[in-house]
Amino acid sequence: PWLTRRPKLASTPSDEETAEKKLSTKKLRRFVIRRRWQKAVNALLALKRMGMTL
Repeated sequence: PWLTRRPKLASTPSDEETAEKKLSTKKLRRFVIRRRWQKAVNALLALKRMGMTL
């Protein structure tokens, strides 16, 4: 199968190499928080359109 055609790694990457490749999640966290707020506001607006009084 195609899995056997992949070359074997000569050595496993060290901790220093993996630390350099790690991506920052700061922007992703901000994006997720912003989306959560947008969903909450949209839910409140939908309830208001349906006639619920807040």
